[in-house]
Amino acid sequence: MATTRKELENLAPGEARSRGKQIQELLDEETVEVPWQLRHSEYTYLGSEPLDRDHYISQEWCDKEIENMWSRIWQLACFEQDIPEVGDHIVYDIVDWSFIIVRTEPDTIRGFYNSCLHRGRRLCENEAESANKPEFRCPFHGITWNIDGSLKTIPPSIDFDFPHVDVEKFGLPEVRCEIWDGFVFINMDDDAEPLMDFLGDITKHFERWPFATRWKATHTAKIVNSNWKLAQEAFMEAFHVLATHPQMSIGLLGGDGSNTEYNIYDGGDANWSRMTMAPPMPNPNLPYELTEEELMEEMFFRGESVSEMGVQKMEGSVEDLPEGTTTRKLLADTARPNANGYVGLPPTDVELTSAIQYHIFPNISPWPGPIFYRHRPYGRDPDKCVMEIMMMVALPEGAERPPAAKIRWLGEDEHFGSIFNQDVENVAQVQRGLKAAKPPGGLTLGNYQDIKVRWHHRLLEKWVNREI
Repeated sequence: MATTRKELENLAPGEARSRGKQIQELLDEETVEVPWQLRHSEYTYLGSEPLDRDHYISQEWCDKEIENMWSRIWQLACFEQDIPEVGDHIVYDIVDWSFIIVRTEPDTIRGFYNSCLHRGRRLCENEAESANKPEFRCPFHGITWNIDGSLKTIPPSIDFDFPHVDVEKFGLPEVRCEIWDGFVFINMDDDAEPLMDFLGDITKHFERWPFATRWKATHTAKIVNSNWKLAQEAFMEAFHVLATHPQMSIGLLGGDGSNTEYNIYDGGDANWSRMTMAPPMPNPNLPYELTEEELMEEMFFRGESVSEMGVQKMEGSVEDLPEGTTTRKLLADTARPNANGYVGLPPTDVELTSAIQYHIFPNISPWPGPIFYRHRPYGRDPDKCVMEIMMMVALPEGAERPPAAKIRWLGEDEHFGSIFNQDVENVAQVQRGLKAAKPPGGLTLGNYQDIKVRWHHRLLEKWVNREI
């Protein structure tokens, strides 16, 4: 474990790690069998060249992303549970495009461009109004399509004026739509590789934590004053915790986050990655030594530093606990009775106490736990984005799933919560700071702690430069 500049001289780039136990060492201490997914740990050094700030602030770069990536890549439109009944539909907007995702049969979901073939009016108006309809009627002139996209009727008052329309061919243009584990993806490129090929081995990872049976309990969205990548990348590394979230730095998510494990796969070419923040234990990077007893007292008996994170305050004191109890074990044992959604082996302490976050390129972040992120461009503005946070809850076996939460849009003065709001404030200031940087304004990234950010831009450049 490198802790000084002197020790760095004997390490290859990317080999240095923070002090404290690493995730794989914690897995060695488990008392139950560890699933192979957690042992599937890969890292490749991807260089230390500066990152071009134009990726975030340039209108030209933004336009290239739209033309070369967003119009050609698999992207999450909704979840199957959003549209459970025939006729249920939801609107998905990305940049200038809008799509109607509709369940046309009990086992069939299709996607159509959300535009009337007469004068182009949107047929369905916004995401918050997803509903059930037997047809899609244009409010402008009343031309109507069936939910399978076929033309239903041109109003008799104007039908005589469209003798050139072939009724059989006047269906709504369709967008490719494929499903994995309850996720409904679309792709505007008819020649794109199949979704399962694009996703790769992440599909095998989530056999351990399936999504298809989860419940979308909440879905909150907000327009954020930063590029979509900046907002997303705030959740692609964890060592910002000490400076940005001091209320978390005592221990719940692994101290200051600097001993997080980062995994990129296939030498950085896979379309997915992972990070695992260490479970609670004394933070090795604090300027004072914190004991297990002090950490447990702070987390479970005073509860002041972690009140927003779901830890229940306990009665009594640390002295009442069995000898040898650790913070990590206490938190795991507290969570275990309510642990749902695991397939196969009993859950490990690391699964029950760590923040394990996967990322699927370009813009979604599914967790084995309930948190789920999606970040999207806001139109063609490189300075704004849509940030979404969902809670995808694993239900007890046999429990009936309630209706999926509809999207709730936050106003400018509304917030996700104090911790998330700290990130939102940060990325807005980063967006402004990037514009203030002295040209050419390259950004210096860490070799390991920022590896997911570098991986993200490495794939992005391939798409934007049309190398794949």
